[in-house]
Amino acid sequence: MLLVLLFNWAEEIGWTGLLQDKLQDRYSPLKACALTAFPFAVFHIPFFLHEEGWALANLPITLVFLVVETFVLFFARVVIIWLYNSAWRSLLIVGLFHAVFNTTINTFGNELIPGAQEAGFYIGSGIVMIAATVITVRTKGRLSYKPDAAVPSAPSRH
Repeated sequence: MLLVLLFNWAEEIGWTGLLQDKLQDRYSPLKACALTAFPFAVFHIPFFLHEEGWALANLPITLVFLVVETFVLFFARVVIIWLYNSAWRSLLIVGLFHAVFNTTINTFGNELIPGAQEAGFYIGSGIVMIAATVITVRTKGRLSYKPDAAVPSAPSRH
């Protein structure tokens, strides 16, 4: 729960609630995902430098990882904005998804899936990429977006 409150929910308040929400209102949900993926990837560079061993000394390889990470995060942003739009723009829902995904690939994936330590990340990312593709096709790129649908209207009492 601490992971959700301190990190993932806080991240989604900024990335989804502030940036991506405004971008989808201005452009479209898919374009908002594309425009958010790169800064979202750049934001995670310190984590990757520390945890994943990316090195500034080996800049070309680090830049390749950044491009790949941006590509993968585009698909994650598709699933996140679809969840957000489908749940009346609930930041709690997307924060929980973010936390569950991170926990799954970092903890359970590496413990339950034999092989390389990154297997959980690759399998989890593959599942998210497939889900994002299906969601995009099924919603015709709208990702359940409804302008001005932040909160369902209360029933009127006459």
